[in-house]
Amino acid sequence: MYTRFLPSKSFVALVIDFVMAISVDEPYYRSHSSGDSWFKSMSSFNLVKLLKGPAPIGIFVIGSLEYCIKPNPGSVPRPNSMLSPLPPERADYDRGATVDIPLDSSKDLRMKKELQAKEAELKRREQKFHRDLPLTPVFAYGTSKNTATIPGPTIEAINGVDTYVTWQNHLPSKHILPWDPTIPTAIPSTKKGIPTVVHLHGAIGEAESDGHAESWFTVGFKERGRTWSKKMYHYHNFQQPGTMWYHDHAMGLTRVNILAGLSGAYIIRQPNVEAPLGLPHGDEFERPLVIFDRSFRTDGSIYMNSTGNNPSIHPQWQPEYFGDAVIVNGKAWPHMIVKRRKYRFRIINASNARFFKFFFTNGLDFIHVGSDSAYHERPVIIDEILMAPSEIADVIVDFSKSKSDSAILANDAPYPFPTGDPVNKANGKVMKFIVEPHHVNDKSRVPHKLLEYPSPDVSSASLTRYIAMYEYTSPTGEPTHLYLNGMSFEKPVTETPK
Repeated sequence: MYTRFLPSKSFVALVIDFVMAISVDEPYYRSHSSGDSWFKSMSSFNLVKLLKGPAPIGIFVIGSLEYCIKPNPGSVPRPNSMLSPLPPERADYDRGATVDIPLDSSKDLRMKKELQAKEAELKRREQKFHRDLPLTPVFAYGTSKNTATIPGPTIEAINGVDTYVTWQNHLPSKHILPWDPTIPTAIPSTKKGIPTVVHLHGAIGEAESDGHAESWFTVGFKERGRTWSKKMYHYHNFQQPGTMWYHDHAMGLTRVNILAGLSGAYIIRQPNVEAPLGLPHGDEFERPLVIFDRSFRTDGSIYMNSTGNNPSIHPQWQPEYFGDAVIVNGKAWPHMIVKRRKYRFRIINASNARFFKFFFTNGLDFIHVGSDSAYHERPVIIDEILMAPSEIADVIVDFSKSKSDSAILANDAPYPFPTGDPVNKANGKVMKFIVEPHHVNDKSRVPHKLLEYPSPDVSSASLTRYIAMYEYTSPTGEPTHLYLNGMSFEKPVTETPK
């Protein structure tokens, strides 16, 4: 599920108040669908970790869209189902998963000349990752009391049009996942509240709005990190069109805050440059796919091992997290019904440590048109895509070339990559596409040439720096910490490029 903000050319600026709100009671966030999966029982594939003791209380971070300069009528789409339930008679691969992703702008965007402070509403939410799981406590970004989702709302900006976002923290006093205070961590002096800060990954912009790890803040900005400077973030959007993602970035808590749900997609568009390309576009034929892995307890809560690799050094900290279930746009192993035509997918690997090597089981190719936040100069046809954590692939898939009525997007990247365990029946499957039988008129195209960017002149560099990353290990060979040029993050700055 996601909400999309679509600023028109008439925008002077897109001004959003994101408010993270909580509930410490049941029920939790409910998705818009039943959460069916391909598998009748996740537990039979070791997808549920059974632990002793009570489940954590339900805590959700939700939000509300406070003020936004109103776009031209019609530029914000109406609610729309993106991934539909699989009809029982078409369930040729066990029972199909359900993911319902409305493009929701049901709340009117209000015109305000001045941004005013206003309290956000708190409301209980539920998140259903899978039909065989109880509701899951998560943290989530949202734009209203009704639209908090995992992943968070997809923000769409226009090249050259500024976006202003006020991120507000209403996280609870205690985390829903284990965290380790023996590593450098954002810890409020009162020991109350969960620090957070939002980083727009891949953005070119001002340092004050970059989401520095020590620019964290607690509820109501009562406590702030040493580099915090302002409440309202300013995204200039002057870089090339492309896909990015935003996520929590608090010191020592980034891992657990993102695992709890704090991430979302951000797209910069440049219509005068992109429209002539003729690529698939529109709500139906262009979709972000935010993909990550998670494990769950039988009570529905997210499972994370509470014992570290080096418990005598770091009681809880682990260098990597691998989940059993693959989640796409907030659902485990979903399916999507597609027409026999071209689709554009902006794939974001939002996993902590898992690499994905995507391929189609029926032999369909990917047409790779962009990497991370930029287009390629020319499209590249490939039969598999290797994606590291935080990497983004912009691809076209032509389902008119499918020789079958379904296509499984699969994964065969070992974990840890590249020499770890092979994938299994659970994490080797990503999602299923059900291809409608009839061909349709497809006016989209993939041109031979996309966008060309000026190449940097390496010879013009005034200084060449050599920076080495060191991974230190314990006597048992387990990682303990990382240094840059033999120095920790807390050391004084040594490199000051101009």
